[in-house]
Amino acid sequence: MPGVESSAMARPPALRQHLSLGLRRGGATLLEHLVALPALPLLGAVALAARVRRPPRRARPRVVWGPEPILSYAHWSRALRKAGYDSETVMHSVYTRINRSDDFDVLYEDLVPAEWAFLFGPYAAFVRALFGADVFQHHYSGGFLSTTPLWRVEGGLLRLAGARVVTQAHGNDAYLSSQIADLSLRHALLSSYPALARNEARTRRRVDYWTARSDCTFGGLQMDGLGRWDVLPCSVATIEVQRWRRESAYSRADGRDAGTVRIAHAPNHRGFKGSEFIIDAVRQLREEGLDIELVLLEGIQNAELRRILTSDVDVLAEQISA
Repeated sequence: MPGVESSAMARPPALRQHLSLGLRRGGATLLEHLVALPALPLLGAVALAARVRRPPRRARPRVVWGPEPILSYAHWSRALRKAGYDSETVMHSVYTRINRSDDFDVLYEDLVPAEWAFLFGPYAAFVRALFGADVFQHHYSGGFLSTTPLWRVEGGLLRLAGARVVTQAHGNDAYLSSQIADLSLRHALLSSYPALARNEARTRRRVDYWTARSDCTFGGLQMDGLGRWDVLPCSVATIEVQRWRRESAYSRADGRDAGTVRIAHAPNHRGFKGSEFIIDAVRQLREEGLDIELVLLEGIQNAELRRILTSDVDVLAEQISA
């Protein structure tokens, strides 16, 4: 959610125009339904074949993450590889405003022609993962079939293939605004995500589906509206510590005689982060005569964000409203 753009996969303009002629049923185009109908029995056969080829148990199960290009998935996957696991990220696309394609291992366009990745990419990634992974890790919106008309059968196909599913919440995939007990948090979320409440019925269907069908679920600190968790609620955010070490000595600036204090704030969504309060606090401090600079970091690549935070600023003001 914070740091995550729209989950809809980008479609080439010509195809988008061709497929937006009112040929929609239940959120999917007629063409997507025409592809899904013959795909279902084929996927069932592939799942059975994957089960036959899957050994009863591996000492270290193979893990696949996707398809939402969330940078945390890349961090988790690399951490697993360092621990000796076979782990891979397979994403439908890249949020190019903040990430790069090399942040992840495989994109749909690596599996099928880029102009048809939105249509055939989910199926190609799903089949590939059935034979290459034992554990599927995704959020509550679902896995590789989540953007297809077959999202309701994905859990059954994975069980048929003998695979395991781990589901974790990351934001708007699982937040049910009417169930958020903390009204301050609810207000902060809705100020940045007004569609959260409008889409609650759809979100609830997905949450209920994967709550019933996942082998393991955890929501981190995001538990409102989730019916179960199998891991003690805690923060599950992961960073690569070695890549975040300070590149230079800390400044001795004090905002008075010893120089300017540079305060960084990096919101992708200002309402959720409480940016208005941080901006106002800096304004008040400057009016009191303190030499303070607010460095707003918005819409920049994660690599550049890391460079700035580890070299060019003194203080990080993160999230204060929720």
